[in-house]
Amino acid sequence: MARRVILSDDLTGNESEDVETVVYSLQNTFYEIDLSEESWKKLDSALARFIKVSREVTRAQAIQRFASATDSENDKIRTWAKDQGFEVGDRGRLSDEIKAAYANFVEAEINSSNNSPTGKVTESNASGASSDSNA
Repeated sequence: MARRVILSDDLTGNESEDVETVVYSLQNTFYEIDLSEESWKKLDSALARFIKVSREVTRAQAIQRFASATDSENDKIRTWAKDQGFEVGDRGRLSDEIKAAYANFVEAEINSSNNSPTGKVTESNASGASSDSNA
């Protein structure tokens, strides 16, 4: 038996077959939202001015920047590392091994958030366009 999933637009609440999951990040936090084509155009239009003057970064650069953290983020990484069984001090520089492991964890979290019920994800990129991929 085949199942059909119809998503609803998180902005309007309307159900539609053209609704897609949009993944974006802001200030080191990743978000996803289900938007119809009309709502996506509103988001794209609202961000266009900022995107026009932004610098494009690769996914790897974004993950690296996310993982190379400020002091408060270092505290989060330390807590995560201890929970994962790494030996890490309460102060001082984090080892490259821990940073790499945390970056892999963050990437896995990003990838797992890309799995929508339909398997279709739209990621916004710096040019303001969207690209579809099947997860």
